[in-house]
Amino acid sequence: MNGPNSMTANFVPFTGQAVASNPPGASMTVDGAACASSCTFNWTVGSQHTIATTSSQTPSAGTQLLFSGWSDGGTISHAIIAAAGVTYTASFATQYQLTTAASPSADGSISPASGGWYNSGQTVLAV
Repeated sequence: MNGPNSMTANFVPFTGQAVASNPPGASMTVDGAACASSCTFNWTVGSQHTIATTSSQTPSAGTQLLFSGWSDGGTISHAIIAAAGVTYTASFATQYQLTTAASPSADGSISPASGGWYNSGQTVLAV
């Protein structure tokens, strides 16, 4: 500096964006990097990013998540333009695997066969 100067700093309030899943815990990627459940970003408003997930996912034995859609209506992998304070949520249907067995096995069978997947809350009749 060669003499007195005056400066003004202009600040923009934090306008974070988030990428989340419903139910929580699903695997997603944001700009190619892994994001599990919920990730927060401070992107520049108007910048472009890519959000993606997969279907089906197996968070634990006997449970699978089937992708049903993004909150913004985008496809399973798509570009977004960052907006202030927005959360992009990937929704999944939860399914559980049914294991069936007849006991003793030589005396009959059971239907449905073991190994089928059923939606959470669905009633399954076994005969």
